[in-house]
Amino acid sequence: MVSRMTVERQLLLAGHLRGSDALAEVRSPWDGRPLARVAQAGPEDARFAAAAASAGFLATRRLPARRRAAILTTLAATLRSGREPIARLVSDEGGKPRRLARVEVDDAVAILERCAEDVHHVVGEISSSAGRLALSRTVPRGPVLAFTPADRPLAGVCALLGPAVAAGCPVVVRPAPATPSAALALGEALVAAGWPPDAVSVLPCDDVVAALLVADARFPTVASGRDGPAAAWTTTHVRRRTLLIAAALPVTLLIEPDADLERAVRAIVNGAFSHAGQTRAWAHRVLVHAAVWAEVCARFAAAASAFPRGDPARDDVLCGPLVDRRGLARAEAWMRAAEQLGGERLAGGEREGPVFTPAAITGEAPYFELLDGAPGGPVAVLEPYAHLDAAVDRVNGAPRGDTGLFTGDVRKVWRVFERLEVGSLVHDAHPDHVEGGCAASRAALDALLTPRTLRLGGGAVVN
Repeated sequence: MVSRMTVERQLLLAGHLRGSDALAEVRSPWDGRPLARVAQAGPEDARFAAAAASAGFLATRRLPARRRAAILTTLAATLRSGREPIARLVSDEGGKPRRLARVEVDDAVAILERCAEDVHHVVGEISSSAGRLALSRTVPRGPVLAFTPADRPLAGVCALLGPAVAAGCPVVVRPAPATPSAALALGEALVAAGWPPDAVSVLPCDDVVAALLVADARFPTVASGRDGPAAAWTTTHVRRRTLLIAAALPVTLLIEPDADLERAVRAIVNGAFSHAGQTRAWAHRVLVHAAVWAEVCARFAAAASAFPRGDPARDDVLCGPLVDRRGLARAEAWMRAAEQLGGERLAGGEREGPVFTPAAITGEAPYFELLDGAPGGPVAVLEPYAHLDAAVDRVNGAPRGDTGLFTGDVRKVWRVFERLEVGSLVHDAHPDHVEGGCAASRAALDALLTPRTLRLGGGAVVN
């Protein structure tokens, strides 16, 4: 039986739980029932958290590598031991199917364990040349302000919090308003693992308070995550501040005539429709060779219609509701616009209560270039092509993203790999199904560190 109890949650300010007169109600995107009343941070809380993080940096930057690694390892063990209740929390607030929520907990554990390993790579080196001795090392940049996504409320936090701890940087997290509870639980667990209390705050808040945090110069790094496996990180430096953004990218899938069509369609629909299409991929474009076009379309329509959807608490469901119910209207509008451009709907694209049914649409038009914005739901667009080289040209002409190639001929894999100009290439799998979140966390870690060199000899010392 599903509990109807509404939980009262406090914010985490400088490592300590604290209530607030302002409360926000978090509701289930599946049935609208109230799940929690969450304390909201105000302007004074934001300033206090920034000051505490700045003071906490004096402690975190001096924590030995082995200590930082031990904290991350302990945090990972806490998540592993609490896998089921944490997965339930993720599922209830985000509408993520329970099976996928368990996978997210596993992803979060893997990210933290990888960060624990990477701590030992944040070291210096000594070299000598022409009578000079040089010591090079990296140092943490300072407190991190992290905005985390609603679609990955646990792993998305770990993808930013893990590298911050590994680097020795305090972190203030502003969780997505729709899914704050996993981040609050993670912050408490981090303090329990031994991280200095001043060096972590989790502040559910409105956009006005969030803007105050962004404007605070005590955060040299502002990070916004749309984490997922193989997330792409873009780093921009503005007036000595770093903006670290995990971008949502398009995914293109190529299906050759010699591919295992059953395997290809299964992999693509799982990648495009799981969690209602709410992944790091903002679009799924499926390019199909003309020789197998009719068969793939038929298989795709059947797979989309049969894709398990409904109550995310059921273990057989893979497509639940959109986190934001306004997304239903956006997805419907996108489908209508695509059909007006000449697209033919194969399956789905309709409301079933809070669920947007997995949709497949075909046509020659490059919808992702002509339409304003992404579908925002479980939608895949199928387009035919006559020659593999022409398909690769289409990929190269699209925004940067990852590509999946389904073929039984390894020579084609190398051929596409050599010609591909954007993103990465995955053979016989959907790119989102290939482990890469740990590599993304290493990229984030690198962005939180600053190189520093000391040269001795000849009377010259440079820092």
